[in-house]
Amino acid sequence: MCCCHSIVVVLGSIGGLAWDAEKRLLFSGSFDQSIIIWDIGGQQGTAFELQGHISKVQALCFAAHSKKLISCGEDGAIMVWDMRIKRKETPEWSQCDICERCGGPFFWNFKDMWSKKTVGVRQHHCRKCGRAVCQSCSEKQSTLPIMGFEYSIRICNECYGTITDEE
Repeated sequence: MCCCHSIVVVLGSIGGLAWDAEKRLLFSGSFDQSIIIWDIGGQQGTAFELQGHISKVQALCFAAHSKKLISCGEDGAIMVWDMRIKRKETPEWSQCDICERCGGPFFWNFKDMWSKKTVGVRQHHCRKCGRAVCQSCSEKQSTLPIMGFEYSIRICNECYGTITDEE
């Protein structure tokens, strides 16, 4: 029997909550399209992300018998996440005024643009390492289910070459 607990908040950023009593994990689905797994029982302060919806997450349900998390979103998609899979925590995004791969300035870095006599470029973040990179240094895309990315996401060229079969 599935024990589903979900809370829908109309005026907030949380669309649903679910609980895994065995592993003591709290799942929160939010209006920014992500689901965060909060490791409350492990007392390590880890939080894992699941990215699979393209609009607001509206409800969550954890099916304890099959160890599956079911989410539904405003996009009409229903996702089934296998929670037996080992997950890796997503990295913090670094803050930098230049590309951390090639050193080119981002468009707000007027001092570097002036000294290098170049036009700044848009900043992106590698979803695998979290580094701030330019378009040229992050041309690759891949899924990373171990980090919760079920659809193709931006990865820097260096990290793309290190993706393993496990990831």
